[in-house]
Amino acid sequence: MAWWEKIPLRIIEVINPFNLKEIPVEKHVEIIKKLGGNVCHFHCMELKRVEDDSGLDDYGFYFETRHSKKKNPDILKKFIKIAHRNNIKVIVYFNVHWYKKEFARRTNWGQIREDGSLIDNVYSTGSSLCINSGYRNWVFEIVEDLCKYEIDGIFYDGPIFFANTCYCESCKKLFKEKVGDELPKKSDFENPLWKKLIEFQVESLGKFLKETNDIIKTKSTEILFYMNGNANWPYWPTGRNNREIIKYTDILGAEGGFIYGDLNLTPIYKPGITAKLLNSQSNGKPVVVFDCAGHKPWSLYLLPDKEVKILMYETISNGGNVWMAIFPEDVKEKIVMKGIKEINEKIKKNENIFLNTKPLLNVALLYPSISSNFYRGSTVPLTDFTKEIKAQKNR
Repeated sequence: MAWWEKIPLRIIEVINPFNLKEIPVEKHVEIIKKLGGNVCHFHCMELKRVEDDSGLDDYGFYFETRHSKKKNPDILKKFIKIAHRNNIKVIVYFNVHWYKKEFARRTNWGQIREDGSLIDNVYSTGSSLCINSGYRNWVFEIVEDLCKYEIDGIFYDGPIFFANTCYCESCKKLFKEKVGDELPKKSDFENPLWKKLIEFQVESLGKFLKETNDIIKTKSTEILFYMNGNANWPYWPTGRNNREIIKYTDILGAEGGFIYGDLNLTPIYKPGITAKLLNSQSNGKPVVVFDCAGHKPWSLYLLPDKEVKILMYETISNGGNVWMAIFPEDVKEKIVMKGIKEINEKIKKNENIFLNTKPLLNVALLYPSISSNFYRGSTVPLTDFTKEIKAQKNR
């Protein structure tokens, strides 16, 4: 058994990708430890945040890689040493879906909309790159460089397609070779080739994950690999079909604990529903629910402490590992932080109870994830990856 199968994961992510010097490494580890974490997502790639062009580029790496255009301090090496000394596993956070528009244009790897334009509104100001372009080998080589460190895992935030992409030259060529026809519009649900397009994007993502995991496991079978998967909504906008994703990853996860907008309109059962769904799709592999203390989409505004605890209780009560995200500013909110620590300590003291749990009920709820792509009565919610897409006529 790998290490992530032997213990309940209490993952803490301190979200500081816009300023990696904001928190000294020692303080960063101290925060994770105080919150009861035994695993962390660690940011060692700095996202540039400017008014009209934000995201990752090849100047923001704070570790040794052949693709860095700038020599930055190696904070990853230092962090691993201190974290391991405190019995904290280190999973490198790799944002593979948000890049600077300048970088996308310079490399010619950007995702292209139906109208032929570069996507330029990811989180309002950035672009995204296509995994079928030369970008894939660039990522693979960075993964190889990361695996030279004593890391415990790599987490992909993404990869995804968007609801109106990708029509880059690589995708058009590969689709023509596979299907024998031109790419249809993703917005044209009635097109006979629409289903082929979605299958093509799902398969493209699967191949990208498989090649990544092959690289990682060649280095060590004890390096965890997983990504941000799909929850209980259609996967056609992003290509994230969990049953395909889990073939090539070690854990299945989704943002079940990201709470958006009016709290009165979001069921408190959202994390639990997500955990149940993921368990039904993971083929026996562990699952993790991504919970966030921030009230989405504003993020820097915290949910009430009881709401945060509900997210965690829902997660562990339904067979999910806990991932909790906070921003550096959140640490001063003592009541909320105390609640996170309290639940993590309960998990730590009762690891045998929360490991490999099984449902007691023998009643199943059928969720036709593939059918939801074709039923126009299905809605796509507002998430970090998707804009809200209202239900249309049935099909």
